[in-house]
Amino acid sequence: MSEGIGGQKGTRSAPTVLNAMFSPLQFWDGRAKSLEDQAQLPITNPIEMGMPSNEAVITKVLSLPDYAGKFEEVFGGPATMDRLAKAIAAFERTQLSGNSPFDRFFAGDTSAMSPSAQLGWDLYVGKARCQICHTYVPETSPFFSDFQFHNIGIGAKRLKEFDELAGRIKKIAGINALTQEQIDTLALADEQASELGRFLLTRQQKTLGSI
Repeated sequence: MSEGIGGQKGTRSAPTVLNAMFSPLQFWDGRAKSLEDQAQLPITNPIEMGMPSNEAVITKVLSLPDYAGKFEEVFGGPATMDRLAKAIAAFERTQLSGNSPFDRFFAGDTSAMSPSAQLGWDLYVGKARCQICHTYVPETSPFFSDFQFHNIGIGAKRLKEFDELAGRIKKIAGINALTQEQIDTLALADEQASELGRFLLTRQQKTLGSI
């Protein structure tokens, strides 16, 4: 599991930042709608970076002369959470994998991948049937993902337990009024709640355990 402030461990590993710009939703359960939205949540999450408030974050940033000057230079004004999120998201959008050995191989460079890797690709699209779930279609899905949420059955034998967990979450006071930050904290601090996947966002039975 990913490690945060003071050596704390969350309930989930961090998704890759590679190609994250192409995903319509962020985090395993899609609780953030954009990279800018995603960039803000770890900063004040008590397990990840543990800053006490957005105000404390900006006070810290403004105390660093280099950062303060750069925000003035780039944004024409002082640091704010929105501007901080834009800066982080701009960096994340540079993290692409478009020139990987596989990409070059698929584009026609047969020397880009080793013979054993090419045999692996044959298995992927053939006998192993990997592409059934990890779809690779260059024109529409070149990321081995459909960027949707799925319960792949790992917890199928725990369905009754999942139902009980779902009932417990529904009973949390004001569940339908939870803020994004509260859901973020719940997902990383409560192991049982984390198991529910996208259900934390939708409260729909069909999304139990989906990530």
